[in-house]
Amino acid sequence: MQIMRPATHAFARIEQITGKGSTAPGMAKAAPLNKGVSMANRPGRTFEFVYQFILAMTPIQTKCKCMQVRRAASRAFTLIELMAVVGIMAVVVGLTLPALSGVSRSNNLGHASRLVSNLLTVARTEAVTQRTKTRFVVVKNWQDKPEASYRRMSVWKYDIEQEAWVQLTKWEAVPQGVTFDPASGSYTGEVDANHLLASAGVNSFSVVVGGKTVELQYAEFAPTGAASMPNMTGLDIWMALTMENLDNTAGAPANYAKITANTLTGRLKIARP
Repeated sequence: MQIMRPATHAFARIEQITGKGSTAPGMAKAAPLNKGVSMANRPGRTFEFVYQFILAMTPIQTKCKCMQVRRAASRAFTLIELMAVVGIMAVVVGLTLPALSGVSRSNNLGHASRLVSNLLTVARTEAVTQRTKTRFVVVKNWQDKPEASYRRMSVWKYDIEQEAWVQLTKWEAVPQGVTFDPASGSYTGEVDANHLLASAGVNSFSVVVGGKTVELQYAEFAPTGAASMPNMTGLDIWMALTMENLDNTAGAPANYAKITANTLTGRLKIARP
């Protein structure tokens, strides 16, 4: 904070030194110093006059600690205010986390359904272009790898020279938390016999991978592009993706992705609730 010396003080000092009426209007004259002595006989007085004038008109830098404390206090937060802000933030986080979790699960299901659809397309395209039979397979049971069950998939083709099924694409896994739903009865309007993972297991075969037995269930594509499964009765092969650890005994889960392949054309369709 700057405080200017009063102008009256400056004029008073000048008049005392010079003895002349340089008093500001409305101000009483100050008594001159050593009246009767001229400025010429007092060279030191000239210097004192200049010094006093400069000193009188120079602003003084002062700091008021009490005002600084008040200003600092006005900029700070009280403990009650901080606790209120923390409480509001906790409520907001508590309300938004479930919504964000639901969005993440929905995104994972969408990604998984597109991944399955892509592999089904690869299987059908390979069958048509190479004039051979292909299979889209899902792991039902992998020896010593329980985490692979109903989560890993691949495309296989029939090798005429070897007279055996050989793997065409690498193993793919659905996103974390997503699984193929082995239950078929919870989806109304669908035929169990047309479910890729039907419990009857008539559409299954086993292979050995790394010395471990892997049981697979499949949907087969012919060179015409048509899809089929043993003992099926409808026009569509279907499978469902859902979240892990869900109880579907009371019906279809609230969030799932159902994929169907037409047996005549091989056309794929993805449905979400």
